[in-house]
Amino acid sequence: LANDEEHIRARLWRAFMTSDSVEPGPALAQLEQMQESLTDQGAPTDQVVYQLTRSRLLRRQGNVEAAGEAVDNALLAGASEPRLLALVAVEGRRAGRMQRAEQAARTAVIGAPSNADFRKLLAEIQLARRDGSGALTTLGELSADDPDVVEMRAQSALLMGSEEALTLAAEGLDAYVEAHEDASESVRALRLRLHT
Repeated sequence: LANDEEHIRARLWRAFMTSDSVEPGPALAQLEQMQESLTDQGAPTDQVVYQLTRSRLLRRQGNVEAAGEAVDNALLAGASEPRLLALVAVEGRRAGRMQRAEQAARTAVIGAPSNADFRKLLAEIQLARRDGSGALTTLGELSADDPDVVEMRAQSALLMGSEEALTLAAEGLDAYVEAHEDASESVRALRLRLHT
C-alpha cells in the first residue's frame, strides 16, 4: 500500500500519520477530497482511519465537538481489528469522549485479551473515568513487575478506598520498590501515600 500513491487506504494512513504535524486547514480540505473515493471504495477500516484523521485535525483547530463526533463515527464504522479500536480509544480520550474511548478499548481487549498494552489503555481510561474497581479488574492478570501496572493498581485502590484494595496495593508497591532500585518517583510517592 505504501508504494501506491493513489490507493485510498495508503493515502488515508499517510494523512493520519501526519495529522499531528501538518497545517489542519489544508489537511482537512485534502481529506474531504478523499470522501467520494472513500464512499465508493472504502472498507470499514478506511472509514475509521478517515474519521480519526478528521478528529485529530478538528481538535487541532479547536473544534472539540466536531472532533468528538468524528470519534463517534469512527466507532460506528464497524471495524473490529483490535489495533484499530485501540486507536479509536486513544483519539476518543483526546477528544474528551471518554465513554466511547472506554467502549473502543474494551472491544480491543476482547479481541486481543492477551495484549497487555490494550489492557493498560483500558485501565487508564477507566481511571480517568474514576472507575477504580473496573481498572483493578482490567489489570488483574498483568505482571506485577510492570511499573505502569503497579502504579495503576495503586491509583485504583485509592479510588476504591477499601482497606483490602489499599493493603494489596501497598504490598505490591513495597515488593516492586524492593525489587527495583530504579523505581520511579511517582511509584515511590504512591507507596508513601498508601502507607500514611
